[in-house]
Amino acid sequence: MPSTTAGGQKAPMKNFISPTGEDIRITHPNGSVAIIGATEKPLPQHLWAAATRAGAQVASGSSGGKLTAAETAAANRAAQAGAGDAQNDERFTIKQKLKEQMKLALDAHDEADEGGAKVTKEFEDAFTSAGIPQVKWLQDRVGFTVSADQRDEAWEELTAELESGEEEDPEA
Repeated sequence: MPSTTAGGQKAPMKNFISPTGEDIRITHPNGSVAIIGATEKPLPQHLWAAATRAGAQVASGSSGGKLTAAETAAANRAAQAGAGDAQNDERFTIKQKLKEQMKLALDAHDEADEGGAKVTKEFEDAFTSAGIPQVKWLQDRVGFTVSADQRDEAWEELTAELESGEEEDPEA
């Protein structure tokens, strides 16, 4: 059944999918619940932020595979409506996603440097000439709008962790 707004109009929908194929259960403070699995699941706008926080991805047929800035802002407003600590949880989740992508890019560049090979196309535009992650590259990887401040905060935290040895080293 299509979702409708209070005025009886069709609510905007976006298709989400579980990147691992495992079911992802999301809830909203208004009581809405959805389960996202291996097949595309259309979700109303008020569930978009919760779906993204839970690890679901926008299906490739929806807005080119990522949320637009307006959609991200609307999803964030919807998620904040009636959410107590959800804002802190969301910032933590966003930062974790950014750090994961940054670490993947660092590892790809390190492997290429060690092997004397060229970095793969997937990671060639990951960093600026100053050696920090590109905001646009991060946005393309995580599927939502990223500010330079969010990038800088996540980058600072990741580099501090790497320098202190907090990150797990699989070769250790």
